[in-house]
Amino acid sequence: MVHTGALGALLTLSVTAWYPSYAATAPAFGLSALEDQQLGGLVMWVPASLVYIICGLILGALLVGSPGVAARSISQG
Repeated sequence: MVHTGALGALLTLSVTAWYPSYAATAPAFGLSALEDQQLGGLVMWVPASLVYIICGLILGALLVGSPGVAARSISQG
């Protein structure tokens, strides 16, 4: 989560386009090179982070909801 979140944040908050290829492809979608990069950064940052957070919350709820299961799996391992 750290690498996708950090890279997404850096791409989103950057004030210059990092890759020259954005200048060639972004106008086809009505975006500037910087807007295309920022949109890509947001896609990396927000949805990817949400998936990790939701999975972590589910696993945490399972462990808190049934502590006996966690203890048994640790003692059997």
